[in-house]
Amino acid sequence: MDHPNPPYNSGPYERWNFGIGNAWAFPSLRKPSRWMTALAEFPEPVNLPGMCGEQGSGSQKLAPVLWGRELDKNQKLKFLPFVLKGSPGQNSGGHMKLAELDQLIQETAASSGDEVSSRLRIAFPVETTAIHPDATGMLADPDWQADSQVPEPENGKQKITIVALIDDGIPFAHQNFRNQNGTGTRVEFCWLQSAAIDPAITGDGTVLFGREYTRENINGLIKTHGNDEDILYRAAGATDSFGEPGQSIRRHASHGSHVMDIAAGYAPDKSGSVPEDVRIIAVQLPDTIAWDTSGFGKDMYLVSALHYIFERADRIARGYSVENVRLVVNLSFGFSAGPHDGSSELEAAFDELVSKRRQHTGPTALVVPSGNSFLKRMHAVLDDDAFVGNQSKLPWRIQPNDRTSSFLEIWFDPDEDPAGIQICVDAPGGGQFTTSIRIPSISVVQRDDHSNILPIMNNSGKIIGQLSVDQPRGLDRWRVVIALAPTEPSRDTALSAPAGIWTISIKKPGPELRSVGKIHCWIQRDDAPDLYRSGNRQSYFDYRNYQRFDDYGKAKQTDNEAIPCQRFGSINGSGTGSMSLIVGGFMCSMTGENTVPAFYSSAGVLPWTPDPGKQSYNSHVNCSALSERGPALPGTIAAGARSGSLSMLRGTSAAAPFVARRLVEEFRCADDKSIRDTVSEHYLGLLVAASTENLDNQTRARLGKVMVKSRTSC
Repeated sequence: MDHPNPPYNSGPYERWNFGIGNAWAFPSLRKPSRWMTALAEFPEPVNLPGMCGEQGSGSQKLAPVLWGRELDKNQKLKFLPFVLKGSPGQNSGGHMKLAELDQLIQETAASSGDEVSSRLRIAFPVETTAIHPDATGMLADPDWQADSQVPEPENGKQKITIVALIDDGIPFAHQNFRNQNGTGTRVEFCWLQSAAIDPAITGDGTVLFGREYTRENINGLIKTHGNDEDILYRAAGATDSFGEPGQSIRRHASHGSHVMDIAAGYAPDKSGSVPEDVRIIAVQLPDTIAWDTSGFGKDMYLVSALHYIFERADRIARGYSVENVRLVVNLSFGFSAGPHDGSSELEAAFDELVSKRRQHTGPTALVVPSGNSFLKRMHAVLDDDAFVGNQSKLPWRIQPNDRTSSFLEIWFDPDEDPAGIQICVDAPGGGQFTTSIRIPSISVVQRDDHSNILPIMNNSGKIIGQLSVDQPRGLDRWRVVIALAPTEPSRDTALSAPAGIWTISIKKPGPELRSVGKIHCWIQRDDAPDLYRSGNRQSYFDYRNYQRFDDYGKAKQTDNEAIPCQRFGSINGSGTGSMSLIVGGFMCSMTGENTVPAFYSSAGVLPWTPDPGKQSYNSHVNCSALSERGPALPGTIAAGARSGSLSMLRGTSAAAPFVARRLVEEFRCADDKSIRDTVSEHYLGLLVAASTENLDNQTRARLGKVMVKSRTSC
């Protein structure tokens, strides 16, 4: 296998998936693609591109729907999503994709008069059938008008609140999202990011890739296909995929159907009026985004989804003559690794967009789940006490029959200088191969230096992994990333990594390095939903003295500080931005009198603080909602992917949209002063909820400041 020499601004995940690990990557990454996606970061904010399809030498960069053009000619952003079209003859894949994207960022920065960006985050490619080939100028405006059937408010002033969902398997034609009489949908805009284009249905290029459906389009589909939603979604392109597992909207139930119903659904067979002033925007992500749980490849799609939501929300506000329209966005996705300090590219991009919308347009809430990895042994903390002599060891259990790659991230304390520390990777079974790398001094690192990434080879000299050290985004924090091939690859021709305990040794250079501070280690998620059948098996830290169960056989919910593997600190790695409202999950106790954290609901590190927004990032759960009905009744019940069907989902992904729903209810009625007074704590003060003030600190760390409950008792 070749070991390409990628450009300096590509990170370890890009290098693995497009370079030495491409043989084990997801199918859409293994096949050549002319259309690559990327999230560009600039050293300083730049003007929004005025045109799509700007030509460069040998490449073409295209911008999706970007929010902010109507605000101010001087509106600037540091993060911008792009799609790159490869030049003829450069459609070879692998390292050529990296070279093309490196060229893109340099051309884009040069055209803006700025220096070359320090980082480019690559995402999954866009299928050729899903991109609009004629997108050589400004994207077209959607043919949309306000719904004349929305009743006027009593005071004569239009009152509109918007709830937006970013998810997979979006059932936009479902009866639970229609108006009071069931004749029309409340979904104003829906973007299917991976659907094949069909100008006859969706118009001429209102989005760069995929299909957009307005309320009128959706009503037309419902009228044409009636109650046969299988045919409707096929005709709409909602079931299009990249030839991988296929969109989850094909199934009886989907993650997106459950989340969307909790956030905005009103079943017609239940009492209560439909709030027709609550309008919906939905974005259906490509199926590959849900399939790959490592966090790689999501950034461009998620940031472009938020741009799209903000831009379409402004159109809704103008159409209904609403000033400072209030918006709640639910994003029930996440990953387990990352810096967990709000500094990842995705979190920084979200923070930038949300803060600017709050400043220029109106109240904006971004609701995310805390994660479900509390008991999965995917987080470890090493301090000075974890070192014996000058060495500390991590036992990383790689499971057999795993068909996907495994990733481990080691993050060093930003307040300590780890220069000289050596990381050694030893394969299972003593005496086998070892790979090591040393953290360099910052003064000797060059931008084009590739010595910070090494292949992990087996005894036969074949590459089965990758070991790297870097400072993401040029921040003063060192990261080590270890990538391993599957133990049972899906392709017969691909090599495999041995299953068992891989020993990761962290060695101090000598007694002169007296302290390492706290070293946080996170294993990436490897547990895609069963419907994708990816054959993944979750790796974990396998400390012998780690106690999984208490004396009664119940899952142990507390940590032993003497053991590096820690439950606390397992919070969603994509939700710690300063603008995010992080939601944990709880369940009713067996007596029904109390609520307790759901056994899987993740939490930040201890000690917990009840004051979100007091620092530059949000490292703790802010609030919680029901995600388990009880010990014998798992999950929550909501709509399936077809009208009239039901689904069961367990996890904090179900708790987050409930909080989003309650925020929408309060946004509809709250006065402007109440909104302003609660923005610093992500609008928590608007919610009617039960305080956790009398609970112990560890429980509060998982439930947050308040428990947001339904209006009926458990």
